[in-house]
Amino acid sequence: MAIGGERRFGKISRRHWDRFAGAASIDADWVIATVREIAERLPAALETVFTAESMAIGSSALPERLYSEVKRLSDVTLTLLDRGH
Repeated sequence: MAIGGERRFGKISRRHWDRFAGAASIDADWVIATVREIAERLPAALETVFTAESMAIGSSALPERLYSEVKRLSDVTLTLLDRGH
């Protein structure tokens, strides 16, 4: 699914979110604030789940790989929101 014409996660800028909001008839400020909140909170929430489920996870390397990518994409999302284009 494209967001404002962009399909690649990690490439979606504020401009794309603004376009998405306009096309969906949703307040753009609300969309930006919601995306920002999710990007800020998701890495810590994922860590909380990994900690709570540590027995089930065991020695799997997947959680660290997943966390690293989620953190990276969250940081990129916040940077792209702050750039405003």
